[in-house]
Amino acid sequence: MELKVYRECETEEEAKKTAAFIMNGGQGMARTAICRGRTVYLNDYKALTEALIKAKEAAHAAGVGVYDGGTCNFDNPAMVFDRIERAEAERAIKDAGLRSFEWDFASSKEQVALVISGMTAGQGDQRTTMAEAFKDSMQAQGYKCGMYYQMD
Repeated sequence: MELKVYRECETEEEAKKTAAFIMNGGQGMARTAICRGRTVYLNDYKALTEALIKAKEAAHAAGVGVYDGGTCNFDNPAMVFDRIERAEAERAIKDAGLRSFEWDFASSKEQVALVISGMTAGQGDQRTTMAEAFKDSMQAQGYKCGMYYQMD
């Protein structure tokens, strides 16, 4: 889910002041503001937490009755949060009753993903089915979500 652009500012300093104003509850805004250059984005932490909970429920529903054969694995969904502060993403994941760890899948700091776990059961096909259902739910809700596949 791309964050909504709140304002394009004339200078980076103006963008920082605008973001600070929002963060301090300016105009009754209950959101987190993120400043990237001269652009101020709004981050709806509550919406991300609710999306994660909904995806976790979809994963549990998808896992019912799936035979847990196949290769033992550590398959989990992975998300790149490019317009949200990492600490906020980690807090939303934790508040949704999930866990995460960092996956550095490229040589750039901008290409770090959080692998999300805690929504799966089983160790083979059931785990993969549940992880993919979580990913599909997040994508359907407009978030960038892929998969981390690892055989044991």
